[in-house]
Amino acid sequence: MDVFCVHGKLRTRCRICNPMIDTTTSPKIFIKDRNLAFKCNWLDTDYDGACGKAGRRWNIHIKRFPWCTQPENPCYQYEIGLRKDIPQFPCYETEIFAKSEYGAGVNHRVGPRKGTGRKIRYVVPGKLALFTTVDPGKSGESRYIFGFFVIKDDYIESDGATKIVGYPEYTLKIPRDSRLRFWDFHRNSDGSTFWGSGLVRYINDEAVVNYLKRQAEVLVDNGHTNEAKLVRRVMRKFYE
Repeated sequence: MDVFCVHGKLRTRCRICNPMIDTTTSPKIFIKDRNLAFKCNWLDTDYDGACGKAGRRWNIHIKRFPWCTQPENPCYQYEIGLRKDIPQFPCYETEIFAKSEYGAGVNHRVGPRKGTGRKIRYVVPGKLALFTTVDPGKSGESRYIFGFFVIKDDYIESDGATKIVGYPEYTLKIPRDSRLRFWDFHRNSDGSTFWGSGLVRYINDEAVVNYLKRQAEVLVDNGHTNEAKLVRRVMRKFYE
């Protein structure tokens, strides 16, 4: 069955096809604010596979990111000589474009919640998931968007973490020469450009539409016409 209805909308979001559609909102996070932006680790493979030597050095030895330094992490085990290879998907970042999936993360700090998965309370099909990172040695203000997918569904992993699933046909890794600064489209409530803790942020539709419009323009300017067409299809299907 086509996921889009005769009105050109996602079937699960069309108010004409679904007059009883659930419009329940939170006083803080309304439907229009439920796009997701994720803080991702930098990968020297540009998200086409597990980190190489430079990525492991940065994520394990210099930044010491929580998952990257866990004893059970296969990249960490490889780095200290406990294994001879690294599996295809050792972290969420490696799944973004290969599987159109991403997870909410697991608590790694010592305590009663260690090993328990984190939840994303509001996951709305048809909203955008933006993936952002910061290059080594750069400030947080330089955080940029390196890709996105349109959310199709979500499920709970065995560790209790929320896993979001995107449409493969609406998944895009932005070419390196066309990536835009995240803070040009979203600011904290106090106007600051500091992410701080937490893996995920909620982003409103206005910010997403502004981003998609500008992203399409930059892609065209840099000769990436097919990527620009996909961005514009996302705008027409999900945000008109």
